[in-house]
Amino acid sequence: MSARIARLLSCSHQECALHSLREMALACEEEPQQFLDAIEAAAFAMDVKTASRSYRQSFTENYRVLFQQSARLYRLEFWRACLNDFESIAVNGEVHSFSAATRGKARQLRASREELTNALREWHTAATASRLAGWKRWFPVTSHGIFRRVAESLREFDRSWVNFEVSYVAELIAIEAHARKPVELAIALELQLSSLEGAKRILRRSHSSERSDATDRRRRRPSLSSDESLQSRCRVRCSEESRRPPLSPQSATPKSEKGDIYEFAKTACSKSSSKESHRVLRRLAEQVAVLNARANTQGKGRGDLTMEVLVTAADLFLGGEACGSAEAAARHFLAAKVLDGFMGLRSYFASIGNDVMEVDPQLSKNPRLVKALVVWEEAWELGERILLCPEMLQALCGTAGLCAEALQVNPELRSHVIDQDAELFMILPRLVILSDFGGPGDCQVLRFYLPQHFTDELANDLQALKEEFDGIRACSPENSLSRTALVRHAVLGFGPAAEFDGFLRRLERFSMELQRNRPSDWNQCCLVLLQCIEAVML
Repeated sequence: MSARIARLLSCSHQECALHSLREMALACEEEPQQFLDAIEAAAFAMDVKTASRSYRQSFTENYRVLFQQSARLYRLEFWRACLNDFESIAVNGEVHSFSAATRGKARQLRASREELTNALREWHTAATASRLAGWKRWFPVTSHGIFRRVAESLREFDRSWVNFEVSYVAELIAIEAHARKPVELAIALELQLSSLEGAKRILRRSHSSERSDATDRRRRRPSLSSDESLQSRCRVRCSEESRRPPLSPQSATPKSEKGDIYEFAKTACSKSSSKESHRVLRRLAEQVAVLNARANTQGKGRGDLTMEVLVTAADLFLGGEACGSAEAAARHFLAAKVLDGFMGLRSYFASIGNDVMEVDPQLSKNPRLVKALVVWEEAWELGERILLCPEMLQALCGTAGLCAEALQVNPELRSHVIDQDAELFMILPRLVILSDFGGPGDCQVLRFYLPQHFTDELANDLQALKEEFDGIRACSPENSLSRTALVRHAVLGFGPAAEFDGFLRRLERFSMELQRNRPSDWNQCCLVLLQCIEAVML
């Protein structure tokens, strides 16, 4: 009697599992994870032997961690991939097509699901008919042949799942390896460069700075199997420009130690062009340009970040050490800022070298990498726009020098710079114009920001203003008194009793136009200029 009761209880348990599975099959589209869990529960209740999952031990670490986090036989992200009838996946702007064999196994898995659904429908019909026949004629439906059909359908679904999972994950692993290849190449070049430089202390400092969050990062082993990646597999990732608040002068200040920048400058300078370390650095810069084009979705994603900017910055940095003028200090600061932007990337590559599997194959989803690329791209553009143009560099550094002079005659300007109040941004364009008029170049800053006045020659009004400026300077034998007075009034502004009142009023017109004609470019110029002024003030 007890054996019969145990058998009836077992049959009841199996029927409950099948009823639950049938209900989940009907709601498969809305609750796919519950459907997969119900399949697993039904297989366990019916004592259906499932295929071994030992092959998962041969997966890469990120997938092994993925399966260790859950004992489920069937993972939702793989099921969604199967249902989506995938053909390709977009990674870093490249479209990777899956093999016909893998797509065929996905079709077989979908067919197994259909067979299981049909078997459950037939089983439910038989179970319902048995109960309607009355209690005396009812016996457990698990004795029917249809029960064996359901069990075989569960076994076939499991076999099809294993075949699909093995093939699909193998292709994902290959795609991920290809996607991480640019980072791996950059890491290898950084290690080679560090070895040639003998700059082990840079790597040690980078490793120690990252050690505190190493444990948290190891908990996350990214892969292309995430739901987000799979749901967007048929869309090619497009670069997107997102607006970011401007960097504060403090955050834009070079963060690397002076000694580290100096050692890096010696490698990057033109005098080292024949050395192996310089050639490796050039290859690293080219690899970084490839990475930037693929991963930098926060900036412009430029792929033309050439080595020439680094070489020029290194030459300026090393050549300006002995100079003590304000203009030289500004040039030295700009060069250091460009070099520091690239050193940030080197530190990132050094810190991630032993844990490349931590890098998300969708490179744009690595915040530290993207942040370092954004900083380098902005530093490179600064170098291209200013350092590679001697006239622009002279004009900008001359303006910083003029501001240093203005600090001598107008000490209150220091508080404007520190507070960065509205008055400061009225003063800066006046000083830029005065510096451009008095510089050795041919008004390079004005030519860049007010090109409409330089179609042929200087427009009449601007030409007249420059001639008036030259006349004011000529009034003083050494040009020093008139220059000092102009600087003082450029800071204080014009007024009824102000000296050079007419000139200052006409200057103000071009000052306002300078701010409004190309506002985005002008804002970037102000940001750099403020950093140079702060460097001069120190």
